[in-house]
Amino acid sequence: AQLSIADPKGVIRDFTQMPRAAEIECFESLLVRVERELPVMRQRAAAWARGDVAQLRRLPLEDAETKCLGALTSTPAVAREYETALRRVRQEWLLAAEGALLRNASSVAVVPLRELLAPDGLLAQLRAHGYEITEPN
Repeated sequence: AQLSIADPKGVIRDFTQMPRAAEIECFESLLVRVERELPVMRQRAAAWARGDVAQLRRLPLEDAETKCLGALTSTPAVAREYETALRRVRQEWLLAAEGALLRNASSVAVVPLRELLAPDGLLAQLRAHGYEITEPN
């Protein structure tokens, strides 16, 4: 799928309005993640490899992404573009997934773990569409 931005020059201009404090918070959170969260990252990787969804739900998700996304979407125009793009990507993913499930005996999709485990994430949306989701034991 291709995403287009209605006013790319305006979005770039809005990036220059990003508060410096938000940029610094994002950068600091990335450094903290590398310095302190390596053991949690290892635990998350091991739980993912075992298919231990319960453990994945218990482990904290990376906060650096949230802080950096908050910095990027700190201007209203960029936030609107992001929300529009995110809704569209999720809708297109769901349509593609439903199509693949109808056409194939089995299908594989690769998505960020956050998108799967979020209360409003892709698995929740598939459940809302009537699909039965069986998580690994």
